[in-house]
Amino acid sequence: MAFKVNQATWLKAEGDRLEALIKMPKFWGVKWTHPKLRKALADIGLVYSVDEINLLNDEMHTRGIVEDVPD
Repeated sequence: MAFKVNQATWLKAEGDRLEALIKMPKFWGVKWTHPKLRKALADIGLVYSVDEINLLNDEMHTRGIVEDVPD
C-alpha cells in the first residue's frame, strides 16, 4: 500500500521553512507576489505548485507573518 505525508504535516513543515526564509533580514521590506515568491523559491530548489503557494500564502497570513500591501 502506498502512503504520503498528510497535508497538515506538509503545511506545517513547509510553512515553517517559508517563514524562516522570508523573515531573513535580506527579505524584510520585499513585496512578494505569488509568481515572484514561487520563482525565488524555485531558484533555491524549492519547487511548489500554484496551489501550494496559495496554501502557503494563506498559512503565512494565518500565522500573522505577512500582511497584504499594494503592489
